[in-house]
Amino acid sequence: MKPKNDLSEKEVMAKIRKRLKKEFPYCKFSVSKDSDLINIDLMEAPKMVLIENEHCFQINYYFLPEGKQLTEYGRKLMMNVVALCLDTDYLDNGCYIRIGVGRWNKPFRVVNRKNIGIK
Repeated sequence: MKPKNDLSEKEVMAKIRKRLKKEFPYCKFSVSKDSDLINIDLMEAPKMVLIENEHCFQINYYFLPEGKQLTEYGRKLMMNVVALCLDTDYLDNGCYIRIGVGRWNKPFRVVNRKNIGIK
């Protein structure tokens, strides 16, 4: 599929990774491609984001404000991630975005990083 803004999917993924690292330096994300789908998974954060003892969770960002599976911190964090992704022209590029916490083969982890200023 020829992108509308002349960015390849690889370039779109690189831009997403760069913005995630800049905006959320205290978290670790996995950004991968599956056909026309770009997967963005939160892999590590300084606080727990899931309420139940699940190791991964796919997020439907239309229902994120209700987010009963996420802690308050997790809901705010993931709403900011969604806003970052939707505030770009990535979707005009013929790419769909899927957002989640952890992956089926690598669970989400709470990792303390020094000097990160988490509120």
